[in-house]
Amino acid sequence: MNYIKDYKKNKRIKLKKFVLIFTAILGIYGISSILYSKIESDNNEIVNVCEEECIEKASKNIVGISRSDNSFDNSVTSWGSGVVISKKGYILTNEHVSGSKNGICYVVLNSKEKYKGNIVWSNSDTDLSIVKIDCNFEDCAILGDSDALKLGQKIYTIGNPIGIDFQKSVSAGVVSGTNRNLEFEENGKKFYIDDLIQTDATINQGNSGGALINSAGQLVGITTIKISSAEAIGFAVPINIVKPILKKLENTGKFKQATLGIWGYDKYSIQKINTGVHLENGIYVGQVNLNSGSEKAGIKVGDVIISINGKNLEKISNLRLYIFEKNPGDEVLIKIKRGNSEYNVQVKLDEAV
Repeated sequence: MNYIKDYKKNKRIKLKKFVLIFTAILGIYGISSILYSKIESDNNEIVNVCEEECIEKASKNIVGISRSDNSFDNSVTSWGSGVVISKKGYILTNEHVSGSKNGICYVVLNSKEKYKGNIVWSNSDTDLSIVKIDCNFEDCAILGDSDALKLGQKIYTIGNPIGIDFQKSVSAGVVSGTNRNLEFEENGKKFYIDDLIQTDATINQGNSGGALINSAGQLVGITTIKISSAEAIGFAVPINIVKPILKKLENTGKFKQATLGIWGYDKYSIQKINTGVHLENGIYVGQVNLNSGSEKAGIKVGDVIISINGKNLEKISNLRLYIFEKNPGDEVLIKIKRGNSEYNVQVKLDEAV
């Protein structure tokens, strides 16, 4: 009988201990959940605050650009946006906003000060230009890595969508696509731009030349065009393409653009001209300029450029970026595929006109 009583007594004690331990665990779990929720909430708030601060800081690098000295008012729409990319007074925008190399445009800063800008570089293939003004800036845009962009990633556009009263307007969206290729017409002239970033963030006429930034406030692209016949489809040129150009301008004050003297297509754009060509990698040569270094080296239409100086090529922007790093007169080793055969040819780079 004593054994049974002791057994029941011990069982009650163990049950009480279990209840106490279980209650304590529930209490700890509850407190932990509350603390975790609080920490997570605080972290989200910190992230949001940091993001907002980054956007605010990035917006200070946006300027207004016009080809006319008298068009900085709301009655005229022939103006766009630009981004300060160097403390030495270099501003990045679209070529169709500023005009072409060696031309003049006008820049208005946040302080409403107006400067005459010299277009020191421009490129129709990318619709980009760099303008130099006689002004030193305390801050400038931080250049991000456009190659690191992912589908669905949050991004923002900043620009001047209508007029000076709407300077530095911000729109939010996501990366809707990369490596987009687009042919469009403006003022009776056809343009073809490859390797574009597609976004659903709002882009209006005055936004052209403005900033596409990531959540850290880094400049990852320059907004360039919008398809007016479709909703929520805008485009930006990846920022990586201008990095070697800016580096040379900052170091030497000038940029002489080298060229292979060809017009090429990659696997993303080849279907626009020849649906019978199957291209995994490399650049399909669609045109060879007369008397260019490529023609003199024996490169022909239909050849596929596999690599340049041992660097394999996947898209046309890879080739363009590599050439931008070179100087006119430099020689490069090109591997081409013609039919079932491969050849190595030495090409002397020309200076782009």
